[in-house]
Amino acid sequence: MEEKKASASRRGVHVDPLAIAVTGVAVITIGWFFFPPYWLTVGTIMAMYSLPALGLLLLLGYAGQPSFGHAAFFGLGAYASALATTRLGWPSLAGAGLGIAVSAIAAFIVGMPLLRVRGHYLAIATLALAIIVQGLFENLTWLTNGVAGIGRIPSLGDTDVAFAITLGIATATYVVAAIIDHGRVGTILRALGDDEIAMASCGISPVIVKTSVFVVSAILASVAGSIYAHYLTYISPESFDVNASVLFVTMMIIGGTGRVWAGLIGAVVIGAIPAMLSDYSSYSALLYGIAIIAVLLFFPNGMLGIGQQIRASLRSFRRRGTAESADSISK
Repeated sequence: MEEKKASASRRGVHVDPLAIAVTGVAVITIGWFFFPPYWLTVGTIMAMYSLPALGLLLLLGYAGQPSFGHAAFFGLGAYASALATTRLGWPSLAGAGLGIAVSAIAAFIVGMPLLRVRGHYLAIATLALAIIVQGLFENLTWLTNGVAGIGRIPSLGDTDVAFAITLGIATATYVVAAIIDHGRVGTILRALGDDEIAMASCGISPVIVKTSVFVVSAILASVAGSIYAHYLTYISPESFDVNASVLFVTMMIIGGTGRVWAGLIGAVVIGAIPAMLSDYSSYSALLYGIAIIAVLLFFPNGMLGIGQQIRASLRSFRRRGTAESADSISK
């Protein structure tokens, strides 16, 4: 019974790609004309963080492969784009493309051996990857400038322009993810999360599928890293530590695994906590912890599973009431 529930949770709820596109365009339009600069900044950060959260959703929520190493790809995208634009004079788009290429190659190289292990062993292995990459950022001073970081990175533009660009990228990405969710690839990913052996018996290599998903999730983290670098115009190794990986996983868990919207909802919730409680920023880590515990205890399917959980509770309540009425009549 528990396996069936877990499988149903991973299947999630199909979301219409057109609805995502219309919602994204509407938010961009409203934000452009009515949001003050502060909330434009908050919205940009939410949209940016929703990309690696979506990558983790595909990797863990669908394919069932845990990862605490996506801060590494987030950092690779940021550093590749920053170095390409500040030292080579490339345009920002080309720098982001270089970050995607570097992250994809790195994910493929490390993914082939790492993804042969499972469960908490895989989580620990990817955690080690994040620690190693951060160490490289700190110690390759001839390339990364060490802990001093890299500054004077070309900006995305004014606050409203950065908001429109970032949310536009996030909207397009989620539209593609929704299309994938509706198609054969989404079915394959859910099959991988349900039963690798059964999947292999159908002639589909689980290793190839897992590596492909790992590369795609790394690319999404890389794109977010490039946006991060050009939005802040300064990066340093401390921004890409293990805490960033934990933050991405937190967003996905709070949103709800197995649902296309999960990463975005999680990014909105996690982004809203410091925005609305800016006077208590020193307690942000505590609030994140409380949020995770509350979701795990009361809403195991995430924020997007609240409605489904309420409907299930109501149906159970009605059935219990009907049974009690039938018992009283029979007596």
